[in-house]
Amino acid sequence: MLTYFPMPYPGEWWYSVLCRYHVRSGNIKQQTTIRELFPGRITAAISSIFPNSTIRQVIEQLPSDWLLPEAVITQNTLFPYYTRFFLAEKKTALLEKACLGETPTITSLRRSANLSKWRPRYCPQCAEEDRAIYGEAYWHIEHQIPFLKICPNHKCSLYVLEEIQPSHLGYTFYPLEAQVLCLDKCKDIPLWQRTVASILWEYETLPLKPAIAENHNHIAACLSNMGYGVIQNHSPNVILDAKRLYQDMADYYSPEVMEDIFGDVCIINRACKWGTASPERYALLQSFAGVSSETVFSDRPVSDHYADELKVLQCSGTHLTKKQVLEQLSVTPSQLNILLKKYHLEPFWRQMGGECAELGRHRFSFALNDEEFARFKQALRKSGYRYDSHFIRQCVMAYIDANQKEGSGDN
Repeated sequence: MLTYFPMPYPGEWWYSVLCRYHVRSGNIKQQTTIRELFPGRITAAISSIFPNSTIRQVIEQLPSDWLLPEAVITQNTLFPYYTRFFLAEKKTALLEKACLGETPTITSLRRSANLSKWRPRYCPQCAEEDRAIYGEAYWHIEHQIPFLKICPNHKCSLYVLEEIQPSHLGYTFYPLEAQVLCLDKCKDIPLWQRTVASILWEYETLPLKPAIAENHNHIAACLSNMGYGVIQNHSPNVILDAKRLYQDMADYYSPEVMEDIFGDVCIINRACKWGTASPERYALLQSFAGVSSETVFSDRPVSDHYADELKVLQCSGTHLTKKQVLEQLSVTPSQLNILLKKYHLEPFWRQMGGECAELGRHRFSFALNDEEFARFKQALRKSGYRYDSHFIRQCVMAYIDANQKEGSGDN
């Protein structure tokens, strides 16, 4: 049993807690501390940013309920971050395994993390505030998100300690308070990095409960509403113009960022179907779409702008032709047919007399003077009709209908 163990600070990385234990223990040698924490071992994966067996092994040596595995896993590791885009059932199953001391294997620990060369990072302003509040600086777990470049709280650059050897992190304790820290607090940070940093932070700090909805990808739906959607028949999922979106995102972020995070253009549409679990990919898509995390993980589907526009046109009372509907939506006739089928709508323009083929075979002609013609054109513009003949037919039939109703009332 351990006679002493420090309680984690808010948002403290598990490795940082172990470093503080090493300092408090008074041990001179690193291996002595390793043996105390993990009997019979001289090395351990103490610097993992994802939960592993070290949590269970330490907690089993503490008094009952002193520390709970689930609390450590969800608050002091990047478990919430790396499982953010898992279905709720899978997330729960992985958490149960981690609490038992197993190390879940997930593919979202991507190559971009480059863990073989990865060094811990810190924020100078966080270090100053921690010293003022707790009397010492400590490693924050959110600063260890691989793609994070700036502190999401202070919007200043994160720093690494070059003297820390990545290969030594498995058996060496580097307490942040004992290091010589950089005092620079701000650099010229691109706006997109600030937005993406906030999103990445939310992925880590949101409760575990928000999970993706299997049948709705709200990020893809919002990108489709921005004009990147592709109308395809027999496709239940949102399909995006991946090539155009990839290029526009490369112009906004940089080609290097897109190459590092997405690699291939095809990943765009895989993400539309939740086909990748890498949080940084969704963070870039979410930031580009200007969508809040609340919307991303909402139970309510994002509205489809095609469905909304079609219903507005259908209920507007304006007499449109099919050509006008196509122009309003900027779609082709075949795409319009797909949309009607998808949203279970009838071709409402036919009901309004919008096609010449349905006007019948009986035709009339008459003459108007200049004043009458001007009044007619003014009324036509207000009516919403595109063609003279359609408007005239509507006026005649409306007059007939009105007089038939009056006649019925006299009887």
